[in-house]
Amino acid sequence: MAENRCHIGTVLSGHLPQKRRRGDFLLIECENLSFSYDGKRDAISDISLTLEKGEYLSLLGANGSGKSTLLKVLDLILPYSRGRLSILGMDARDKNARKIIRRNIGFVFQNPEAAFISRTVLDEVMFSPLNFGFSKDEARAMALSALSEFGLDGYDNALLKELSGGEKQRLMLASVFVMESEIIILDEAFSFLDMPSKALLTSAIGKRKRKGAGIISVTHDAEVASSSDRLVLLENGRVRAEGRSEELLKDVELLISSDIRARDEDLFNYVMSGGSYDFS
Repeated sequence: MAENRCHIGTVLSGHLPQKRRRGDFLLIECENLSFSYDGKRDAISDISLTLEKGEYLSLLGANGSGKSTLLKVLDLILPYSRGRLSILGMDARDKNARKIIRRNIGFVFQNPEAAFISRTVLDEVMFSPLNFGFSKDEARAMALSALSEFGLDGYDNALLKELSGGEKQRLMLASVFVMESEIIILDEAFSFLDMPSKALLTSAIGKRKRKGAGIISVTHDAEVASSSDRLVLLENGRVRAEGRSEELLKDVELLISSDIRARDEDLFNYVMSGGSYDFS
C-alpha cells in the first residue's frame, strides 16, 4: 500500500491508530482501487484509503486529478475495475450488500439541478425518507428539521423553479442530510455557497461527525480542506500524499507542485521565508 503514496504522505500519516486497523471501526476501506472509462487508461489508479466513524476526510486535487471519479466509485455509481472495496464492513461487489450500502450513503452532487425530482421544496426533502419506509408524518418532521438546519424555514410550499441558485444549493444539502446517513459524500459542496451557507454546512458536518458519521469532501480549495481531520492529495488519478490536514496544508511546495493554491497565511509565510510563488 505504501508504494502507492509519496514519501511525504507516509511521514505525515505516521502510524495509524490501532482502531483504524480494525474492520468494525471502518466505514470505508479500499485497496489498490482502479477505474477506467475506456478500458485503456485509468482515471484512478491503485487508490488505497480508509474512512472511520466520526472522521472528516478531504480529497484535494486540481481539475482532472480523479476526485469526482473516485467519489462515484465509492458511491457505487461507477464499477471499479481492479482492487478491493469494503463499505460498512461489506464487499461492495455483493449485490445484496449494495442495497444496504446505498441506503447508508448520502451524496451531494456538484449540480443540484441534476438531483432534484420534485416540484416543491418540502416534497423534495421528504422524498428520501418516504422512499426508505418512513411514514408521511415522520418524513415531514424530518424534512422540516433539515430545512431549518440549512436556513430554509418557511420554504415548505415554494416551487423549486422559484429558488435562487444559493437556495437550490442549500435545498440539495437538506435533501441529503435529512437521512442522517452513516457516510456523507460531498462533491465540491462548498464551491458555490456564500459565507453564511458555508457556516451552516460546516455546522451540519460537525453535528454528523459527533454522531459517528464519516464525511468525505472533494475540494480544490485548501481553505475548505483545513477544517477536515485528514487529507488525501490526488494527482493524475493517484494518491500523491496523505496526512493530517493541518500538517499537510502547510507544505506549500507540495501544494504548488500539485497546482493547488495554498492558504493565504501559509503562502505568506512561505514567501517570507524565501520561497518563490507567481501571484499573477
